[in-house]
Amino acid sequence: MAVFCIPGNFPTINEAVSSVAPGDTILVGNGVYSEAVAIPEAKTGIRIIADGEQVILDGNSLLEIAFNIMANNVEIKGFTIINYLTSGIRVSGPTGLIFLIGSKLIQNIIMNITRGDGITLVDSFATLIWQNRIRGVGDHAVNITGSTMNTWTIENELNGNGANGVINQTNANVGGTITRNRILANSGSGVQDNAGSNLIFANLITGNKLDGVDEASPTAAAGFGGIVANCITGNRRDGVRLDQDRTVVTGNRVLNNLGTGVLIDTNLNVVQQNVITANMNNGITLTPDAQGNLAVRNIITRNTPFDIDRENPQNDLVENCFQTSNPSGLYTSVPAPPVCSPPQNTEETFSKDATDGRDG
Repeated sequence: MAVFCIPGNFPTINEAVSSVAPGDTILVGNGVYSEAVAIPEAKTGIRIIADGEQVILDGNSLLEIAFNIMANNVEIKGFTIINYLTSGIRVSGPTGLIFLIGSKLIQNIIMNITRGDGITLVDSFATLIWQNRIRGVGDHAVNITGSTMNTWTIENELNGNGANGVINQTNANVGGTITRNRILANSGSGVQDNAGSNLIFANLITGNKLDGVDEASPTAAAGFGGIVANCITGNRRDGVRLDQDRTVVTGNRVLNNLGTGVLIDTNLNVVQQNVITANMNNGITLTPDAQGNLAVRNIITRNTPFDIDRENPQNDLVENCFQTSNPSGLYTSVPAPPVCSPPQNTEETFSKDATDGRDG
């Protein structure tokens, strides 16, 4: 578990990686490094840490990947990564069901990945993505694919990227937690979850060009996701879109989205104790295909044209507070409160609580 320095012990990061033993640490000093760093399977547990405020990997729009991790328990921390073609950091395990375990990607800044992702995970397990800033990449900020499971995506800023903020590509990408991130102004959805069985908790998801959160597993056996205590505001399509069964949506503030606040197109979902306000295409929409869903104790106000649009009566509304509905005269199982006023907490208050990238 020795510690080596660049440029003191080695002139380049690749030379250091080739020479160190498993478990060693490489400290990289200030400077610009035009390298594509490959970390082979034998280098288990090495740590590559920026030892300064201006440690930059620059691909000069010629190199493909800044860090290509193929070993277990590798840590990459504190780098500025710019001008690569296909990925800032790629974690890629062996093919099949053998995972690459325990990567830690911490406090990196990733920008201008020309035609790819900020971070790409393929067949990895228990990866930590913490306090990174990913801005202006050509595709997804965080792309989770293959048989990747149990990913922790925590306190990142994912801003202005060419596709989704976070995407779970396949129905194998389960067991993940996406929490306390700022997911802003991406050209796709804030979170596109094609897996289910993931927790999306306490994020600020705002200004994305498609949905705030889209739960859209293609398999009937998926579902069981949780969308909890997020602020989902100002997205250009729906705030929350449920295209898979058995998702729980609770404790969120869903405000000012240009589509529906919560669009339900599937079955057996629970939408509970949310504040759903001032969305432009209904507060909650239950489509003709939606059956067996439960909306309970939500405050649903000032949505246009309706607070609740229930196109299929085979769905239950319990103790919600709303003014307008389609069909008219919908009622709850007990009288709603006489005044439907959302809490005073706004998305700005939520934003102040959220951690903003490397600066904590």
